Amino acid sequence: MRHILRVTVALFAVAGLAGGGVAFADHGPGGPSGSGGGEHGAKHHGDHGQDNRTADVYTLAEPQHGNPEGVAFDKRSGFFFVSATGDGSIYRGKLGDTATPVPVFIPGAAGQSATGLKVQRGKLYAAGAATGTIKVYDVDSGALLATFDTKGGSSSPTFVNDLDVTKRGDVYATDSKRPAIYHLTAEEIAAGTPAPKPIDPADVISTSPEIPFNASPTAFNLNGIVVEDDRADDPGRHHGDRHRHHGNRRADKLIVVDSDTGQLFRVKVGKDGNAARKIRELVVEGGPFNGGDGLLIDRGQLLVVQGSNPDDGFPNGVVDFIDLRHGGRDARLADQRTDASFQRPSTVAAARDRYLVVNPDFATNTPPFTVTALPR
Repeated sequence: MRHILRVTVALFAVAGLAGGGVAFADHGPGGPSGSGGGEHGAKHHGDHGQDNRTADVYTLAEPQHGNPEGVAFDKRSGFFFVSATGDGSIYRGKLGDTATPVPVFIPGAAGQSATGLKVQRGKLYAAGAATGTIKVYDVDSGALLATFDTKGGSSSPTFVNDLDVTKRGDVYATDSKRPAIYHLTAEEIAAGTPAPKPIDPADVISTSPEIPFNASPTAFNLNGIVVEDDRADDPGRHHGDRHRHHGNRRADKLIVVDSDTGQLFRVKVGKDGNAARKIRELVVEGGPFNGGDGLLIDRGQLLVVQGSNPDDGFPNGVVDFIDLRHGGRDARLADQRTDASFQRPSTVAAARDRYLVVNPDFATNTPPFTVTALPR
């Protein structure tokens, strides 16, 4: 069990739904919270201190399309996107509009699924879970631009769980059922087609033996992923170079979480290619983070979402804030935040003055599903 200072503030529980909005009832001192959001009940330590702003709650429109899982925010338009695991539908909501149920933007289909999401430069990227795909959409129209098949012709289990995008447009994605991270370059993505295109075997980064792999059918291994040190575009890529290893390409630095063990790892992919990757554990004072899911780096801290952490008093989930110290060689758990609206959250995205936290409720699978917007 982690040992950190805890300051408990009032918790507000979801009382019901009215007109598509969410109402809260006060279960602690301080009186009713009012409509449209409740004061977040958090346990704090470190520099954040107590924040008495309320948490907003967005409700996904009926009919449901399976549990939500991923979330991404488009700074340009103010829209946020939420993926659905049941059929791959993607919802789109307007930040600040909690009164209107969040509608489906990109319809799904039987046999499809979507988990991790990211928005970058007019494109919406989606991890395809057990379909083994990575899809790229136009963020404004929803048109499918490219589909990549990571399965490599193998029938072994796969689950492309989460992804992140570098500033130059390269994509890295985790597989929870295979010891692998997939790396697609911006050039490969630009050359993609809506019809599934198999990825090059050289695009597969092996994570073995450095990262433990549990082959049990019920185990989820690598999950959340975040680009840690994303520098300016490589000038060598602006002179007709469409090959992975030419020019003065800088190293990409990633952080991934292993849901099965709760460990965090740093992965460095250098200019010499995917096969020359370097992997080491990121040891965190206050870890491990069993069941760790989505990751985010924000304001110098690493955020880890845990769907449940009963040992630390968060049975319905928590967002952990981790200080990265000594040039990132080690780290310390600095803060933990929860909310009464949490239903075993999966991931988090920064959206202006909010953190958008998805509530998939895999424990009870009870719609309507929600997204909590915590004060940032």
